[in-house]
Amino acid sequence: MTETRNERARQTEAEQDRKADSGSEATARHRLIRWIMLAVVVWGVFLATGMWLSTHHWRGPAVVMACVLGFLGFWALMLASRRNRED
Repeated sequence: MTETRNERARQTEAEQDRKADSGSEATARHRLIRWIMLAVVVWGVFLATGMWLSTHHWRGPAVVMACVLGFLGFWALMLASRRNRED
């Protein structure tokens, strides 16, 4: 009986360690995704600026930014959907 309690205690400790490790991995993954999303926004602004400088018309840059923001919104929605499914 004592062995069973000790085994359960060890298993509980191992589970807590695994959860802590997966939490830090998830945090690092979320941070990486945020940086990638920020890079996509910067890339979109760069493209929109170039389009503005070449045409001096507001519609081109607006379309570029709408596409970038639409892509990021869809990506964020899919990430949230996956997160809800995992929980």
